[in-house]
Amino acid sequence: MKCANCQNLAVLLVGPESGRIPLCLDCNLKFQQAMELQQDQLIRTHNLLALEFNATAGLPGLCPTLPERPVQVLNLGGATLNNIKISNSNVGVVNTGTVAKVDAAVTVMRQSGENDAATAIAKLTEAVLASVDASDEQKRSIVELLSVLSTEATAPKPIRRGAAMRAIATEISTLTQGVAALSQLWQHYGPVITALFQ
Repeated sequence: MKCANCQNLAVLLVGPESGRIPLCLDCNLKFQQAMELQQDQLIRTHNLLALEFNATAGLPGLCPTLPERPVQVLNLGGATLNNIKISNSNVGVVNTGTVAKVDAAVTVMRQSGENDAATAIAKLTEAVLASVDASDEQKRSIVELLSVLSTEATAPKPIRRGAAMRAIATEISTLTQGVAALSQLWQHYGPVITALFQ
């Protein structure tokens, strides 16, 4: 049975019993990540409403808030994902979820025949994480933007949001300008990545 979202072999059925859909591992990962993000957003909305209610009522603590899930961060020195190799001990603190999303998207892109762009995103991500000249904030920003670009690149070409992704590519170009090695890499790989959204 094929995945309902791509051409890979489905290994899971997802959804209510009356309408389960088959998904492959990569698409299921994206689905689970989307559900976690949605749950986090609902918790934040609940907490905001609870705080506003408490402020309006003038009784702090009247409406309880829910505990928010902490952002998981980890020093990935020496770690290897499926596509992204991280060998420099100066990686710094990065959001493992963001790097994992890039890695999963690179896998899907390779499976769909976008090998050059997949390699470009993987190499650029590795270089950003290994950079000793970029600040932790620059690293986080660039990797987050690469995560958005790579995830969008896994969508079928006719429905990709080209204008928005080209704007993100421009922002990556701006962020890499302050770091010579990253700027050179972006000049090399940027056009390959941007071509996905033409």
